[in-house]
Amino acid sequence: MKKGDSNILAAASYVLLVLTGVLMLVFKEDDEFVKFHSIQSIVFAVVFFIVWIVLRIIEFFISLIPFTQVFVWFLSLVFGVVFLAVWLYLMYEALEGKKYTLPFLKDFMKKYAR
Repeated sequence: MKKGDSNILAAASYVLLVLTGVLMLVFKEDDEFVKFHSIQSIVFAVVFFIVWIVLRIIEFFISLIPFTQVFVWFLSLVFGVVFLAVWLYLMYEALEGKKYTLPFLKDFMKKYAR
């Protein structure tokens, strides 16, 4: 497989997060670069989903306090923008052929995605 094809498949592993991450991991497990980005895509999606659930719980309790709906809306907006920016950045790095690891995943990625 050509290097460019590997980059495209690695970037594609982020498109539908867990779904494409698992598909690329299963079908391209022999390609180390695609495997790295597939694992990172899966873990990124799971971590952000857990954070999203925690934020929703926090937002629920905060919204019970009068006049805090604007804060809850702002918190949701910031989380969505950060998620989108990180997601697009990971796809861009994969297309560029770089193995960028998110700081909070460094130890995990060293252990499981060599």
